[in-house]
Amino acid sequence: MSPFNKISKNIHFLKSIKTTMVLLILVSACKKEDDILDEEFPVFGTCEAVNPKGNLSFIDLSKGIFTYETSGGGKIVMDQYLLTITHKDYPGFSIQFWGITHENLNAKQIKDFSTNRRSLIFPDGTKITIVNGNLDDSRISIDIRENNDYHHINSVCKTLEYSAVNSPYAQKLDDMLADGETCTFEFTETGLLFLNIYTEDTVGIKVEKRVPLGELFKNEPNMVADYWP
Repeated sequence: MSPFNKISKNIHFLKSIKTTMVLLILVSACKKEDDILDEEFPVFGTCEAVNPKGNLSFIDLSKGIFTYETSGGGKIVMDQYLLTITHKDYPGFSIQFWGITHENLNAKQIKDFSTNRRSLIFPDGTKITIVNGNLDDSRISIDIRENNDYHHINSVCKTLEYSAVNSPYAQKLDDMLADGETCTFEFTETGLLFLNIYTEDTVGIKVEKRVPLGELFKNEPNMVADYWP
């Protein structure tokens, strides 16, 4: 076989491999798209239970007991009507939402919910949103979102109705839910600051305003500064 024929044969072979790889990529992409389309958009309020996935686990949801650990070191522990927020980077720190509307910083009551919705955003971006019927009414739901992981708990019938890792609907579900009064906590050189950052009473309309609520100090671990009027 002449050198020219050998080169032509090799070029043809390489073209065949390239074509096969392109087809495989296209098939894979279509398969992923089909998988997404196969998952129906979740409907809440059905009281149909699903199994927890990802970082969510629970012991007895019928009693309102569950645990969620964020990828950045945060932790949520729900026990009846006591929801406790902690973080591995600040031992001894806790924010507690208790009863229906009360909230503590390291066991000191700081304030009550200003609306029937209260959200907390962890430093790693994970968000938990609590929705109540009215300020002094029973709890309706708890939603947790971390990146594309999404979990929805129907508190009325004490049922985990949605739990998904890499959900194609995480962003849309989050966008559909007004956050209400939203807070976070920040690590500082002297300790930790607990503060409100915005309010979203209507979906898509956020009124940003930093309002310090309380503060902890490394050199005085038993002290809790209360900044709420």
